[in-house]
Amino acid sequence: MARPLLPAVGAGAAVAAGTLCAGWPYLRHEPALAALNILVAGSLTTAGVLLAGSALLRRTGVLLAGAGLAWLTTWTMSWDTGVLPLLGIAGSCQFYLLFGTALLLYPTGGSSGGPTGRSWCWRRSCSGR
Repeated sequence: MARPLLPAVGAGAAVAAGTLCAGWPYLRHEPALAALNILVAGSLTTAGVLLAGSALLRRTGVLLAGAGLAWLTTWTMSWDTGVLPLLGIAGSCQFYLLFGTALLLYPTGGSSGGPTGRSWCWRRSCSGR
């Protein structure tokens, strides 16, 4: 199945531009940090849209694209006005949930092998090995 590259890159570019706009009050003084955050949000969204084009990896792709949008939303807290900081905190929480779930679903598009994937993550995070 062909995965259209142009819509994926367009979505990634739109989210990258939105990230710069959302974080402008802070990112305008930090060009290296701005470039890094633009790259993260844009690449997550691009990868998500590309993966969503595959029937097997559709859920993973939707979650990754959502993680890119959540990364954008996180930067709204830099405006420090109205409900934007609260929206930024909620976006930060959503980012970790979406990105973590996408990572757990990635190889097969579903939970592979029952609890083994989750128990491996638990062992790695607790033991540090």
